[in-house]
Amino acid sequence: YGGYLSRGIINKRPELVDGLILICPVGETERSKRELPEHQIIVQNNKFASTLSDKEINTLKSLFVVQDKWMWDRFQTEIAPSIILGDNEYLEKYQQNNYSFSFEVDELGEPFKKPALFLCGKQDAIVGYQDIWDILPFYPRATYAVLDVAGHCLNIEQEELFNSLVNEFLRRTQMITTK
Repeated sequence: YGGYLSRGIINKRPELVDGLILICPVGETERSKRELPEHQIIVQNNKFASTLSDKEINTLKSLFVVQDKWMWDRFQTEIAPSIILGDNEYLEKYQQNNYSFSFEVDELGEPFKKPALFLCGKQDAIVGYQDIWDILPFYPRATYAVLDVAGHCLNIEQEELFNSLVNEFLRRTQMITTK
């Protein structure tokens, strides 16, 4: 959803933005209209999974393409705390309305001509990777990458590639901001 909000800022106030990174961005806000791959598990450590509670196993199986202790520990440290802090009642109500703006977020007056990076997980069964392709013409300086062995937690599941692509994006953005 953060990527969707960022696109709204690009739509209304592009002069405030030096670059845009979208990580597992939603292309289609209406869940039933999304092109989603089947949820897949690519890496599974059954020995580790046997140490988890039933609730933890359900979380592991429903969210992750890579299911091992390292991934689970990163999730517990980096992602789970924000989920706990979320206002679930508000979020559910908001999602029922497809959480979209009152305007077409991707109908830009002119293309966003600053660096952009769109990172999608090939196995992301939550937002997918195909729907976002249609907005690329509005971002002529965008790198679009679909990472294999990555779902909606691609920054953890493909950490090395993620870091490399983000660092490259930061270099491109720094070039235009230090002229």
